[in-house]
Amino acid sequence: MRGLAGTTHLLAASLLWAFSSGLIKGHLTALDPWLVSCARLALAAAAFLPWSARARLPRAVVGRAMALGALQFGAMYGLYVASFRHLPAYEVALWTVLTPLYVVALARAGGPAPRWRAPAAAALAVAG
Repeated sequence: MRGLAGTTHLLAASLLWAFSSGLIKGHLTALDPWLVSCARLALAAAAFLPWSARARLPRAVVGRAMALGALQFGAMYGLYVASFRHLPAYEVALWTVLTPLYVVALARAGGPAPRWRAPAAAALAVAG
């Protein structure tokens, strides 16, 4: 029963994500992307705050992790929503899907080439 619930949640999240590009392009491009990003971060913080309280980590660690996550996720999502003003939704989705390939390419540019597993995993992520 537990596996079925997990599969149902994954399917629901996948369907929500599948339609998000069209929803953002159709309804959120008129709004300030940074406002949308802050609202989404506030909702995510409210949803995950109970788990951070149960983690029994020092408050300083939790605070720094939340601040870093807000900076990274907030900047990424703000720029993501802003990109819908300049590109068609299908192009934004294409660029987003190809992200694992960019990560592997940047890793190769910054140092020794990763093993074959990293490019293979990125290709599998893009394909799948």
